[in-house]
Amino acid sequence: TSRLTKVLVAIDCYTPHIITFNEICYSQYRAIRSSLIARGYGATYASTTTAGGCDNYDASWGTGFGNAIFFKGTSPASSTYFVLPNATGAEPRHLLYTDVPLDGKTIRVCTTHLSTDAAWRLKQIEYIVDKTSAWISQGKPVIVTGDFNALPTAPEMGLMYSHSA
Repeated sequence: TSRLTKVLVAIDCYTPHIITFNEICYSQYRAIRSSLIARGYGATYASTTTAGGCDNYDASWGTGFGNAIFFKGTSPASSTYFVLPNATGAEPRHLLYTDVPLDGKTIRVCTTHLSTDAAWRLKQIEYIVDKTSAWISQGKPVIVTGDFNALPTAPEMGLMYSHSA
């Protein structure tokens, strides 16, 4: 409850167009979502795994744990995710995305939570760069957010900064 209050105070203060969360329980998503819908935000969520610390909010999502995108406006027509390459048996990693209207343009907003293993993180970044480069070459603006589990100066992060230049 105190975290939710802090998140909502920050959102009310800064009024962002886009908000993303990673490593969020479905129950947390539902609590934030109901508050943000009242503030004019739409939302989308994708569970990547389950977590014992997550409440069993409902039978269809249970202890779901994943990524969420909130944005000013109504819910998107659709959202989807890609499963990122990863080691067998490792926590699944996704790239969740949705198209969001922003200042008269449609922006593809993505969020992800990458592996802590540098070799797999590099493969995941290469996959994301391949997908986003295709969208950018089609003229679609793309924003990628997330928990990259790397410092901004990590060598593999250079791909994220330079792929569309």
